[in-house]
Amino acid sequence: MTIEPSFWTLLPPLIAIALAVRTRQVHLSLLAGIWIGMVVISGGDLLAATAGAVDAVIDVATGPSNARVLFFCLLIGPLVRYLETFEGVKGLVALLERRGLVSSPRGARVLAWLTGVIVFIETNVTLLVTGAVGRSLFDRHRLSREKLAYLADSTSSPVCVLIPFNAWGALILGLLETQDVPRPLATFAQAVPLNLYAVAALVLAGVVAWTGWSPGPMRATRARSAAAKAPPTASGRVSVDVSRPSAAHRGAGDMATQITQKAGASAYGESIADVGPETGPPRRAVRPRAFNMIIPLAVMIGAMPLGLYITGAGDIGAGSGSMSALWAVLAGNAAAWVLILAQRFATVGELVGLGIRGTEPLLSPVLILLLSMTLGEVCLRLGTGAWLAGQLQAFPHAVVLLPATFVVAAIISFATGTSWGTFAMTIPIAVPAAAALTLPVAPFLAACLSGGIFGDHASPISDTTVVASLATGTDVIDHVRTQMPYALLSAGLALAGFIVIGATL
Repeated sequence: MTIEPSFWTLLPPLIAIALAVRTRQVHLSLLAGIWIGMVVISGGDLLAATAGAVDAVIDVATGPSNARVLFFCLLIGPLVRYLETFEGVKGLVALLERRGLVSSPRGARVLAWLTGVIVFIETNVTLLVTGAVGRSLFDRHRLSREKLAYLADSTSSPVCVLIPFNAWGALILGLLETQDVPRPLATFAQAVPLNLYAVAALVLAGVVAWTGWSPGPMRATRARSAAAKAPPTASGRVSVDVSRPSAAHRGAGDMATQITQKAGASAYGESIADVGPETGPPRRAVRPRAFNMIIPLAVMIGAMPLGLYITGAGDIGAGSGSMSALWAVLAGNAAAWVLILAQRFATVGELVGLGIRGTEPLLSPVLILLLSMTLGEVCLRLGTGAWLAGQLQAFPHAVVLLPATFVVAAIISFATGTSWGTFAMTIPIAVPAAAALTLPVAPFLAACLSGGIFGDHASPISDTTVVASLATGTDVIDHVRTQMPYALLSAGLALAGFIVIGATL
């Protein structure tokens, strides 16, 4: 049936947002938004709406571009497992220590920041690698683990969201494609320098790494660690066993452990003894080697622009992001397999079993991605963006709309603890509205992304926040307290920037 744009077309994203804030169940909230949208489309026929919601999810999942994005996200998991299990991270740490590249507290901080910037394929990979590289170095130079947690957290989501060649880029490109945005990769590229919160958080973290600036609660951790007679561990006071959360966050301990395990962060890898039954020739003992991490990542990173160049017939901007991302992660996994088999660390059967287990932590994010795409498709059918744009004609200018978009997205992400869910709820509204008002889409996309990253970075219920604290051996609440001044400063700078940009549109 033909849908006449009205207030009812705004119900699906509004209900999804309200439920996500109230229940913190992003999957069910997105599903409820899809179902409500189908109720409107079917004219109130609940049975038809239920069948339509199921069909809508299936239609989105089976679309070639969407399917490639979903498979890309799943295949990140096996690559992460291979890097962890076969001691690539440990090999990199050993290499840095042998070369004596870090000989001062500043060097330890800068290395942690650089590690987070360079390893941008996935947030949990960034956190785990930065934590593994930085823990011993920070302890040796009597730097607080809270500072390491801040640097790791500030170079995970803020970096990943700026790169189109990873799971985050695939998600954002998928959402733009469902909104019929022409040349989504070019739009994303235009939004990168305008993603003010991510840029501010990343630059501020670099400044802190160089200068050691420690405002508010972080100052106390610096003084405590510097005065320690022995190298501090965990939170800087006493050793914190990541498997036994401290009293400060014991109430959320089970949730933290579950989130970390889902992210593949339980312990700091998986023993080769746990991979599976041996079905081939005798294995060699796993030796930490830096190239076991560096080569697969380099192959994956290099394959992405090559894929864009090939699929775009020489024009990277016109290339297929979903196809290039899928082939890039397949190339990275293939490189890991070649290295592992050549060193006889495992058999083919063991690698298959480990890879399958590597996909398990990503089932939840992939489901969020699928439901996000479906909600965006439903909003497109309802004409939500066009109706909202008509209502916004009464507002004065983008000087109000642009910062308001950032603030709303920041509130949603902080309350729900999810950036991907926030993107799914705000992009289908803000992007079509901007297009209908003949305003450039890129700044509004950037405002949605910036707001989503704020919550992912600062919210105490964000899985990224929890994994950052556990990967670096800090208390979750201590990490949130010491990081908050930096996050609020970055948010203030971003808000001021969006006001200025809005005034120029």
